[in-house]
Amino acid sequence: DGKVNIINNAIPLDKYTFSEQIRYSIRKEYGIENKFVIGNIGRFFAEKNHLFLIDIFAEVIKKNQNAVLMLVGDGELRAKIEEKIDKLGLQKYVILTGVKSNVNELLAKT
Repeated sequence: DGKVNIINNAIPLDKYTFSEQIRYSIRKEYGIENKFVIGNIGRFFAEKNHLFLIDIFAEVIKKNQNAVLMLVGDGELRAKIEEKIDKLGLQKYVILTGVKSNVNELLAKT
């Protein structure tokens, strides 16, 4: 009766449907086929708090050496993020992908 407006989701949800094939290809591309993957997608800016995330991940690694952290994005704090990864000795556990256009496929890796 005109009292309700339906607003459709602006994100094409079908692009985010899980695909075993995409999951396999992404994991193979990054060499993380049998890893426990923690992912983060966002600009490398203070508001996103990547430096704290790396501290948390350092604690995860103490309990699970099979874990990897995949950071998707870029920004003004990239150098500081790389420095912290080096300082904590996490180079072999953290993947910095840069800006990616296939975020939907990266999300299929979980």
